[in-house]
Amino acid sequence: MQNTEFNEDYHGKTMANCILQSRALKELDLSYVTFEDPKSFYEMANGLLNERCRLASLKLKGIQFGQLEGKVMQFILMRNKSLQTLDLSQCSTDSPENLENVFCKFD
Repeated sequence: MQNTEFNEDYHGKTMANCILQSRALKELDLSYVTFEDPKSFYEMANGLLNERCRLASLKLKGIQFGQLEGKVMQFILMRNKSLQTLDLSQCSTDSPENLENVFCKFD
């Protein structure tokens, strides 16, 4: 799914359904995806927050982190028990506080 634009909330819902319905899916690469509609990120994250999620690795290289994405990732890291690897390399943000939400779990 690299270099894709998620500009509708149903894009996120579709990803959440894939995450929850596939027992074989252990890695998801959403590198350089543009979440034009914040609701698409939120909907995708709902799949990651669900206890049926079996993902062990999530790659989000190069995405733009806003305040919503930072807070949602914080909840994912706190609640998702299967996620072992999270790649946030080359991510950007317009405010450092947005990424602080993600990393405050490790303080």
